[in-house]
Amino acid sequence: MRSTIRNAGMAAVVALGCSAIGAQADIFGNWNWLKDSIYEKFNDDDWAALKAATKELLDDGAPGSEREWSNPDTGASGVVRVGSYKEENGLQCRWTEFNSVLGDQKSGQNYYYLCLNDEGKWKVARMR
Repeated sequence: MRSTIRNAGMAAVVALGCSAIGAQADIFGNWNWLKDSIYEKFNDDDWAALKAATKELLDDGAPGSEREWSNPDTGASGVVRVGSYKEENGLQCRWTEFNSVLGDQKSGQNYYYLCLNDEGKWKVARMR
């Protein structure tokens, strides 16, 4: 159950983070299933660091490359890794791996297949 919550939480991070949807308060107001995951505890600066690393890699990262991100003020940090580009249903897609830490909590490895939509936003197509 906790793994399902963690994976669902990371899906929200990716979908919301990469599509530039509103402020953190709006995310958590609508996404109660983030409860009990480390992402629930991220502040706006944590989200900004994670989003920036993710977008940079998705847009320009070579297959297999990674970016570390951190917020020294909160201790939140992580690594984002990207796979090869693949075209699927006319969209540019790639597997992306997320590992995040906040204090003594770890997210574990989370894998998401992200596709670039017609609006130029990366969206979760599936996860494993």
